[in-house]
Amino acid sequence: MVSSLLLALLMVLCFAPLASASADMAAAPPESTAQIVSKITYPVVSDTEQLIALARQQYYDDVRTQGKAAADAKEFTATELAGVTTYADGTVEMDYVSSTIFAFDEDFNPIPRAAAANPVVGNFSSRDIHIVHRMYWTRRVLGTGYEYRVTKVTTTVNDVGTDPAYVTQFTQVINCFDADVLTGDKPELLVYKTVTNPTSGTTYTFNNTSSTYYMESSGAIYNADCQSGLSQLKLSNGDVFRNVAFVYLDP
Repeated sequence: MVSSLLLALLMVLCFAPLASASADMAAAPPESTAQIVSKITYPVVSDTEQLIALARQQYYDDVRTQGKAAADAKEFTATELAGVTTYADGTVEMDYVSSTIFAFDEDFNPIPRAAAANPVVGNFSSRDIHIVHRMYWTRRVLGTGYEYRVTKVTTTVNDVGTDPAYVTQFTQVINCFDADVLTGDKPELLVYKTVTNPTSGTTYTFNNTSSTYYMESSGAIYNADCQSGLSQLKLSNGDVFRNVAFVYLDP
């Protein structure tokens, strides 16, 4: 009988902690996940002529607000708000598409922004080669500033074929960085994708596999920047252009 009591006591001592731990685990609250409160999407211009008209409008807006010198220093670009997502924890994500329209003149010199904004000089549909490069990016609104992430970039080469020269190769690049003076810089994002013998009118997509957001603070503690373009563009006549058709964050 004593042996039976000892055995029963040992069983209680052995299994009581396990039962208690299981009860604690079952009672623990689940990890919180931010729920989407609202999600709004906006149409984005896909027609090249409409995109050119929007880029012209934004150029003249920049001339008025920033001055002609500052406006001329940029690429011929248009930035559009594509959507806004609000989460239950107060986070707001704003999705943008920034597009640059790049073209050559008759001597295969890149057309600058000021000239491109001129409806006569910047008649892109008559150009032998014009390129639309688009950067899709997200701006996350925080209490201390903003975070940025590029989700993907796309490149479309339009070659009307009226000249023997055509695009034989281009290299897409995505570059993001921030300068965090408190904890040190985050690793810089610098990735490339090369497309050889692109087909006219085909859109080539380069997805950013990094989930890193780069921070910018209104207090100038952090400085962030993201940019994308063609680090290299080769033509069949032997011409090679570097760092063209770039787009930048434009919050």
